[in-house]
Amino acid sequence: MGCPYCEAELDSIDVYGYLARHQSGEVLGEIYKCPNHDGFKDEQQAERYLNEISETLESLGVKSWEEVICENSFGNGFYYTNKSGDLLEGYPV
Repeated sequence: MGCPYCEAELDSIDVYGYLARHQSGEVLGEIYKCPNHDGFKDEQQAERYLNEISETLESLGVKSWEEVICENSFGNGFYYTNKSGDLLEGYPV
């Protein structure tokens, strides 16, 4: 599953719903994290991302590619799926 912002493959980090509120043991969805939420691993990925979002280092107010982050950082890079498999931004409550 890809990040809707930078298109990187999301890291699956957990499932949710089978404990706390849902005593039935039902898994409600999966939790993912964007690998670029705190920066890109190499310059080519960062440059590709900048081109895709029509931005430059200067327009983002950063000095180098190492400071470029996926704009999903609004939600700390977290995503989750609901029971229908829809990808939603944020962390499930």
